[in-house]
Amino acid sequence: MEAFKFLDRTGTAVLTGHAWPLPPGAKPGPWVEAAEVRPCQVGVHACTANDLSYWISEELWVVELDGEIVPGRHKLAARRGRLVRRVDAWRARIAAELATDVAWRSRDLAVDVLHRHGHGGAADRLAACASVRETAALAAGIADTVPEASAAGTAVLLAADCASFAGGGGAAASPFVAACAAGNAAAGADGAEPVFRAAFHAERSRQSHWIAERLDAAAPAPG
Repeated sequence: MEAFKFLDRTGTAVLTGHAWPLPPGAKPGPWVEAAEVRPCQVGVHACTANDLSYWISEELWVVELDGEIVPGRHKLAARRGRLVRRVDAWRARIAAELATDVAWRSRDLAVDVLHRHGHGGAADRLAACASVRETAALAAGIADTVPEASAAGTAVLLAADCASFAGGGGAAASPFVAACAAGNAAAGADGAEPVFRAAFHAERSRQSHWIAERLDAAAPAPG
């Protein structure tokens, strides 16, 4: 089966440090073999489109998995796999577009939380930001005027971080921060962990589908 795998620009897996053999031209690369299959422990790991946002890195590849394939939480583990083709649209534009999308989403969540906690003026100023860079600076400034341990304080700090990462090319960091922002907005600073987790994973799922839709749009037409 085909799946997806994120690697850094050298073709190295971020978590394991394994250097994947790259495809020679238009042909698939050599097979990478595993002695057994245990998700998160042993095996050739990849993911489906539904879990893309959990593994973001610099390069996105389509991989072919073969042999025993075991699904895990947000991942697949297989007996062997090989790189088929790099998804050039990811690094060319989709990664940056995602970072911008989640920066605005985190800003909007912060605006909502500020309004809910009686900081309407700050919320309106943040809502009026016209750029990600402006959002990062203003949210950081607002954070100095709101209690840090409050839901509103956390919301503006997360919005500032997300916008800062997006402006600096943080393809992996900004979506993670946005998911934390969604969890904070749902649960509050002292909210229940299950509520936070549910909102966090809902945002991750939204991000994955957002990526998948753009990958479909960027895919070459058959024939």
